[in-house]
Amino acid sequence: MKALRLLSLLAGSLSRRRYKIGQPRYLTYLVTFACNARCLMCDSWKKPSPEDLSLAEIERVFRQLPALDMVRLSGGEPFVRPDLLEIAHLAQDVLKPFRLHVTTNGFLTDRIVRFCEARRKSTPLQLLVSVDGLESKHNEVRGRDTAWSTATATLKALAARTRELYLTLGVRQAVVDAAGAGQYRRLNE
Repeated sequence: MKALRLLSLLAGSLSRRRYKIGQPRYLTYLVTFACNARCLMCDSWKKPSPEDLSLAEIERVFRQLPALDMVRLSGGEPFVRPDLLEIAHLAQDVLKPFRLHVTTNGFLTDRIVRFCEARRKSTPLQLLVSVDGLESKHNEVRGRDTAWSTATATLKALAARTRELYLTLGVRQAVVDAAGAGQYRRLNE
């Protein structure tokens, strides 16, 4: 019954949204370029300390956009920003997405779990944790000896609570070489 009611509400919301040709429906917002990983495929961590937008500046930008179907918060590593929860709430209040998406390296387990617990559950959350191979390969790709243990700790901490937290949990793999491609099937299993 709840699923039917949710579908009905979603269908009603979809029919009320009127998009003009060329209007955005999805937003990927890089909340910071700062990162606590040293990935082989990315150099954002090499950049000087960035000046991130303030909440007031973010709100001014968001208010220029229409209601959106999905808002993706990413980075760098979005969870290094201590005000990520406030940014998520701002996105929900102003952009009114049907889904909120956050991509993370999973290193900051406690902060990620607290975010999932404290966020407003009125919008479903899709959390995507990067896992780029089995333990040694993932650690190599992410440039940290603890990359595997922290990412898997985050997944384990949230996996049993997805329904309670109105959360879809997923894993993404960046394939940076043949060895990573060779681990794709084993990682999927």
